[in-house]
Amino acid sequence: MPFKEIPGLPGKVYIPEQSPDAPKKHSCPDCFCCQMCSDSRCRVCRRQHIYSRGQNSENVSLSPGRPFIVLKNITVRTGEKPFFKNLSWEILADQHWAVIGPTGAGKSLLVKAIQRKVPLADGVIQYYFDGQASGKSRARGYLERGEILRAAIETHETESFHQARWHSAETEASARVSDYLNPANIQKHSPYEIIGHQTDAPASLERRDMLLEQMSARYLLNRRMIHLSNGEFRKIKIIRALMQSPKLLILENPLAGLDSASRKAMDHVLEKLLASFDTKIMLVTSAAADLPAGITHALCISDKQILAKGKKDSVLSKSCMQAVFAGNQCGNNNPIRRLPAPFRPLKADEAPLVVMKKVSIRYQGTTVLKDITWQMRTGEHWAILGPNGAGKSTLLSLVLADNPQAYANDIKLFGKTRGCGESIWEIKRHMGWVAPELQRAYSRGFSCLQAVCSGFFDSIGLYQKPDQEQLDAAAEWMHAMGLDHLPGHLFHSVSEGEQRLVLICRALVKRPQLLILDEPCLGLDNCYRGRIINLLDGLCRQGAAQLLYVTHRLAELPDSITHVLKLENGQITAKGRREQMLAESSPANWQYQNKLK
Repeated sequence: MPFKEIPGLPGKVYIPEQSPDAPKKHSCPDCFCCQMCSDSRCRVCRRQHIYSRGQNSENVSLSPGRPFIVLKNITVRTGEKPFFKNLSWEILADQHWAVIGPTGAGKSLLVKAIQRKVPLADGVIQYYFDGQASGKSRARGYLERGEILRAAIETHETESFHQARWHSAETEASARVSDYLNPANIQKHSPYEIIGHQTDAPASLERRDMLLEQMSARYLLNRRMIHLSNGEFRKIKIIRALMQSPKLLILENPLAGLDSASRKAMDHVLEKLLASFDTKIMLVTSAAADLPAGITHALCISDKQILAKGKKDSVLSKSCMQAVFAGNQCGNNNPIRRLPAPFRPLKADEAPLVVMKKVSIRYQGTTVLKDITWQMRTGEHWAILGPNGAGKSTLLSLVLADNPQAYANDIKLFGKTRGCGESIWEIKRHMGWVAPELQRAYSRGFSCLQAVCSGFFDSIGLYQKPDQEQLDAAAEWMHAMGLDHLPGHLFHSVSEGEQRLVLICRALVKRPQLLILDEPCLGLDNCYRGRIINLLDGLCRQGAAQLLYVTHRLAELPDSITHVLKLENGQITAKGRREQMLAESSPANWQYQNKLK
């Protein structure tokens, strides 16, 4: 079979033997056999041939300056609905863009379209990645693997089951961070190529070492990937993406899930990236205050429509944008609808919900928790604070009965010592749980109503048929959260913020005694944060449930939190009443939170 090299394309492509010099349907200089073309897309060179009435559209520049990506009258389709109708948008090679809008506005949908992850109902997207160095770039309608990378909360690589990180057998099979960041393990493959496009190993290693240093993440190299915290994984994910030197790196909420020191380091890294122009950056966020100075242009979205686009300062000063940001700043004044009937009232004489005495957790010689002594009494609402990698998620895994090392420690849950014969499911009946890893691990193919009903069975996906009473209770909670329009929508088709509200309904639908929330406001705008915080405060006022709440941002603490536990390097550094603990918090952290407000 003949394989030929095509200028501008890596690897070799198969060229049919019959009639290799046959007349071409389109004037493509690199296409050897265009009689195999479909209506507009060549199956050999994979270019999108556009009819332009005699004009060669592959070399058209729409404005002064070299184009980088051009969207021409596109309409994005998801399901049966079209969005962003007739959108035209030109990104030039000397620009860094931000995509801004409230939660649920359609930001992720648009950048996925740029990545070719969702289909277009109309229009074309052209990529001017070939010939940028010579200044004679030429458009094409396809992407090579790795040319556009996206780092987002939802793109965490999930394990076979979400508790896998706590099980030793799964741990031993998990790769180390050094393997994940090894250039030999990062290749750009295309199904049309015979040989994968290998990354430049020396350059990748140099960039890796620089980023590890700048993000204070070198200590993670010998860790197992499965043991990384949410914030640590986000840092490693971004480092891996930058090692590949993509043409465009899309960062969605890059500061989400990071502690104060890591946010400052990430800000510094972003500013350097934006100044270098080696990799173009597209920032996706719901907060205009999060935009680095190096962002030159902004595209603002609301309700899956473009409100404004252009130079950043000009766009952000428009009156329509001020109205959107004003609506996005509703904060804790965002009212929640009437909550369903109160839960079982808590009794003051009940046994403490959680008791731990000198608890220590180790994984392959690494101490994750050390000498943890702590209890959560009836009526108390606790916040757990600490930097990335402090041990917060491991502590929650012990409370959630997901970590088998609980049996080797002195732990009581709901008055019963772990290992006295109770099953995991008996313990979980008393708990509701929301966390980023649950959102990522949730099985596909289920509707939002089914996702809420799965809370009755503590399953990630609905595999038992709920009765009518359970269906009614799920619908009641969705109504209370303002989600009446979502029951029939697929869980993975709705926005990140709506997914989070659905999972909170899932946690509450069985009326748990303990509600465990691991960064429930991660990556959400202030309206969604306010809605969640108001809901939690309302539940606590009813005496309906007790909170165990993890966050990196003090402004996201519900008013009902009564106690704070501080962790650092796996050890308790302080614990006590909220007023005392927050008075001792870092002023820099408070300053960052005030900026968010």
